[in-house]
Amino acid sequence: MTTILIVDDNPVEQRYVARVLRSAIEEFEVIYADDGRDAVVALNRQPVDLVLTDLHMPEMNGLELLSVARRQFRDVPIVIMTSRGSEQAATDALRRGAANYIPKKALEAELPDLCSHVLELSRQRREEEEAAAWTVQQRIVFELPSRMLAAAKLARHLQKMCSSTSRLDGTTRARLGVAVEEALLNAVVHGNLEIGSELREFEDESFAELVGQREKQSPYCERTVRVVYESSESEIRFVIRDQGPGFDVAQLPDAASDENLMKASGRGILLMRCFMDEVSFNGEGTEVTMVLRLGVSPGNSADTADAEEPSGQD
Repeated sequence: MTTILIVDDNPVEQRYVARVLRSAIEEFEVIYADDGRDAVVALNRQPVDLVLTDLHMPEMNGLELLSVARRQFRDVPIVIMTSRGSEQAATDALRRGAANYIPKKALEAELPDLCSHVLELSRQRREEEEAAAWTVQQRIVFELPSRMLAAAKLARHLQKMCSSTSRLDGTTRARLGVAVEEALLNAVVHGNLEIGSELREFEDESFAELVGQREKQSPYCERTVRVVYESSESEIRFVIRDQGPGFDVAQLPDAASDENLMKASGRGILLMRCFMDEVSFNGEGTEVTMVLRLGVSPGNSADTADAEEPSGQD
C-alpha cells in the first residue's frame, strides 16, 4: 500500500491535505509529522512513498528536511506546499531537490493529480528491472504528433530510457521526467497548437477545449515535434523542435520572480531550469536544448541556472 507522509505544524492543515487526497486516491496510508525533525523519525521508522511538506515549521523547516532527505532518503520524492510569500523558498526547494511544488490555494484542484503523477514516476523506477546497464552512448530520434497525451507518453518513455542507461536515483529520475514533459508540452501546446499560457489562468474549461479543437484542426494537427535524445557516460541531452511560428525568447517573463512564480504560465519554465543543468533556446524560439550532466545534481548548479536565459514558454 502507498504511504504518504504529510508534514505540517498545523493539525488542521494536515487533515485537510489528507481529506483532499482521499477524495481522489484509493488505497493509501497517511502518516503525519509536525515538523522536519518528526518527519526524519518517521522516514527512518517505515518506508514512505511520497512526502508532502510545508515550508515554515519549528525545529526543522521544509528546506532543512529536504536537505536531510536528499542525503538519507534519495529515492523518496518530496513535494513542497507553498503559501503566498513563500515564492523564493519554493524556488530554493526545487533547486535543492524537491520533486515539485504546489501553492496551498490550489491543493483541492491540483494535489490529487500531482501526487498521482509523482508517485507513478517514482514507482516505475522501483518496479522496472535494470536494463541496458552497459550502454556507453545512445542516440534516438522521435517524431511526436501534436497531442498532449502523446507528449506525456513520450516523456515517460524517455524517463525510463534515461533511468535504465544512466542509473539515476529516484529523485533525479522524477525531476528529469517533469522537465522533459514540460518541454514536450511546451512544444506541442504553445509551439504547434499555438495556444498561449494565459488561458491556464482562467478557472474554466477554455484551455482544454481549445487544445481538443486544435489537436484535430489543420494546420495545427499536421505539425510534429522532433525529439532527439542522446546519452553518454557524462550527460543526457534532449533537443526538442516544434514546427510552430516561434516566439521572441527575450520577451519571456522571469519565472523565478515573486510575481510570476505562482502563475501557471511561469511554472514550466521554472521547473525546466531547476531540474536540468543547461536549458537554451534557438534564435527562432522553436527549439530547446536541455542537458543533465551525470554525477552533478541540478540542485547544486545554481550559478549555472542563474546565468541562463528563461527556458520555455510555459
